[in-house]
This record gives sequence, structure tokens and C-alpha cells, in this order.
Amino acid sequence: MSLKITNRLAEHFPRALEFPAIVPKMRTAATKHIASGVARLPYNVEATDPVSRLLNHTSESCMKGLMHLARHSMENRQRRSLTNGRINSVQFQQRAEFLNLLFGAIEKGFLKLHPQVRKALVNNLIINNMEVAVGKKREFEKTYGYPPPSLFVISPTMACNLKCTGCYAYMYDKSKGLDNETIDDILNQGKEIGIYFVTVSGEPFTRKDDILRMARKHNNIFFLFYTNATLIDEDLAKEIAELGNITPAISVEGFRKETDARRGKGVYDKILRAMHLLKENGVFYGFSFTAVRNNHDVFLGRVRDPETGNNFIEHWMDKQGCWYGWVFNYIPTGRTPDMNLMPAPEQTDERGKFVKNLRRKGYLVTDFWTDGYLSGESVCIAGGRNYFHINSGGDIEPCVFAHYTAPGHNIKEKSIVDVLNSPYFRKLRERKFANPLRPCMLIHHPEVLRQDYKEFGLRDTDGEPALVANPEVMKGLEAWSEEYGRLADRENRRMISEAGV
Repeated sequence: MSLKITNRLAEHFPRALEFPAIVPKMRTAATKHIASGVARLPYNVEATDPVSRLLNHTSESCMKGLMHLARHSMENRQRRSLTNGRINSVQFQQRAEFLNLLFGAIEKGFLKLHPQVRKALVNNLIINNMEVAVGKKREFEKTYGYPPPSLFVISPTMACNLKCTGCYAYMYDKSKGLDNETIDDILNQGKEIGIYFVTVSGEPFTRKDDILRMARKHNNIFFLFYTNATLIDEDLAKEIAELGNITPAISVEGFRKETDARRGKGVYDKILRAMHLLKENGVFYGFSFTAVRNNHDVFLGRVRDPETGNNFIEHWMDKQGCWYGWVFNYIPTGRTPDMNLMPAPEQTDERGKFVKNLRRKGYLVTDFWTDGYLSGESVCIAGGRNYFHINSGGDIEPCVFAHYTAPGHNIKEKSIVDVLNSPYFRKLRERKFANPLRPCMLIHHPEVLRQDYKEFGLRDTDGEPALVANPEVMKGLEAWSEEYGRLADRENRRMISEAGV
């Protein structure tokens, strides 16, 4: 009898919470209670007896009810943005598709995750980040006239145990690092303005104890760690699972040949081992892929893994268990900038279409340089429009690939809100381009970068000469942006026509 009642509640209670009479605070509180229960639900992957299978079915019903509620809330928010003109039909379509995939990916294997991971996914990523933060963000917008960023990137250290070819962060001073007090202050400032999703860059696990302390203390934040995974052993995988609020995005370059060529011999095997341990412990993890000219065909599946015969997506998502994937275009900055590493314009255009097709097939993959429609208006997501970066020296940069900032833009001198309200960051947020598929000031509009250096007296933050002072790279970027612009404009017209805008 009790199982029947549980099933009925799971099916109908979330729908009841959708009525307008249920005020947001009540709905959030109710959802938290459901989430707390879902985190503790029994689930036996190897269940064969009737009782265990029935318990599994009940758990699945409860979980689907919760995902239904979360998805419904986000869909309504996107519809309101469409109605009030903040986004157009193409943006609505792209965002709706992405959110459906996000919730679908979580739903698909949710109950196989460690209970603490389940709890953090729901409480931190969905409730705190998408519900609790709303009131704080509305208050911020009411005060300052624009919405706060959705997230930020923090690099407590730029130290790393690898020396990857073309590393964007290689030239930073490895001896610098944010102390724990400063890290706590940064995270608290973020929460005050509604940021509960924080990305951690550098190689986080070179400061394992400090990083785990951070995640433990700020257990209402959901952290995305970019990592090479070579430092993840059995103990660390277990700790990540028990904390629950860390999702590692593991850097891969292709298969064994491509990964070891860029990252060092033996790294590929360490990645496979790390993913096995994370999967075994019920951790939510994914891959991070840097697109360069010579791994394009690997990513698109034209070159298969010689060891297994699988294509890239089959290998990393279907076989190795990655829940999601992030794709980055190589940017000629950091260690020995090289335009020959950068994907050709036609490769970038083709990759963007391929990624969108992957999402239609149910794979949660996002390309930061060809998915501009996901960010909303035709603006760069940097400078606090969607995010910003605080490096290991405390400098507040517009973007992790933009190694410069305005004078005085350091967390030890100014607050996050002060920098967001600065003339430079305001200019970045307000500057609009005609095509959302090419909003980047580094590779799509390099002429803008030159203007900003002069207008705001920008200073470099990684110890290297300014990108604008490298005539060979700037000339290459100008040619690249012009050629890619033609392709991206054609694709943008097609997408608008298809959506009937």
C-alpha cells in the first residue's frame, strides 16, 4: 500500500506545484523536500527480485516527477523571455533543446549516481542555481540595470603537472595562488548576487586539499572542475563522490595518439583509469575537447579509434560514460601562439553544425564558439555578460582566454560588483554584433580588441606581450575572422529562415 501511495505522490505532487497560486518560495521549499527524498531513494542496478525491482520503479517515478517540475519551471522562464523580447525564436529553440537535453541526461542515469551527487545536482545545480538565485538576480538587476552573470571561473592556481602544446594558461606565474580566505570571499561575493555555479580552472587537483576544503565549505555551490585527470586516484574519486558538488570535465584531444601527442605519453591511459574510477563511484563527469586543425576529423567521427573501432562520441560518451562534453576552439594565446593549430574557418563552421546535430541525437555537447544562440543576445559572453575569470593572481579578466584587464581590476583592490560596474566591463556587455554565431572579440572581431586596448589602457595579466602586439598572430586572426564571418553569416541566415523569425 505504501508503495502505491508513494507512486501516486511522485506522479501528481510535482504537477500540483505548477499552479500559479503556489508562490515561488513555497514551490522552492517543496521542491527541496522532494529533492532531499530523491537523494536517499533506494536503487539497485543489478536488481532481479520483484521487491528490489518494485523499489527501483518507485524511485524512478519519484525522480521523473522531480525532473518534470524542474523542466517545467525552466521552460516557463524561457517562454517569458521570448514574450518580453529578450530572446528570439532561434534562441528560444536552441535553449529549449539544450535544457531538455540537460534534464534528460540527468534523468537517464540519475539514480545510478552516488546519493551525495544526486543531492548536489538537484539542490545546487537545479534549485539554488535556477530557483533560489532568481530573487537575488532580480534584485541585482533592479539596482544596477542589468542582470548579473550566470557563473564565473576561478583559478586558485595556474600550476599544472603537464606541459601541453599550445596551453592557453602556460605563461601565467605558477608561483601565484589565491589563499583560502580570498577564495572564500570570492565565492561569498558570488552567492550574494545569485551565482551558485562556479567553474574552477588551472589544474585544480595540484592543490587538492585546498580545493576539496573549498567544495566542502561551500556545499551550496555546484562546481565544474576542468582537469587533466592524471591526479585522480581511488581515494580522490571517492572523495569527489562523497562531496557530491564537483563535476570533473576531463581534457581529451581525441584518442590515444592525439591525447598523448599534446599532453604527454601515458596521459590517455590515466584518463581512462580516472573515468573508470569516477563512474564506479557514481560521479557526474564529462569531457573537455580543444579543437585544433589536426583533430577535426577525429571529433567528427571520420577517424575512428584504432583500438576499439568507435568514433569519438561513442568512445567518450557511450563507452567511457561521460554525461556531457564541452568543445573549445584553440585560441592563439598563452604558450607559443600558433595560427597553424587553430581550426580552419570551414572546419569551425562544420563543427558547429555537427555539434547541433549531436544534440538532436540526444548527446549533451556544447561548443563555446559556435553555440552563440545559447547565450542570448548577439554579444560576447565575457565581461560579466554571462561570466568572467579571476586568475591565480586575483586579476579579474573578461574571459579565461583574454589575458588582460583594466587597471585596478583585481579582487584584492575591488569587489566583483565594482568590476562588473566598471566602464570596461559595461562596454563589453553592451557591445552588440549582428551575428550571435560570431560574438568573440578575440577571434571574430580582433579589430575591437585593438580599440579596447587604446580606450581603456588595458594591461596584460600573464606576463606575455599583448596579443595585439603580435603582428603575425593579429594578421592571421584578421584573415581568419573575415573568412569565418562569411560562413557564419550564411549559417545565421539559414537558422533564422528555418525558425521563421
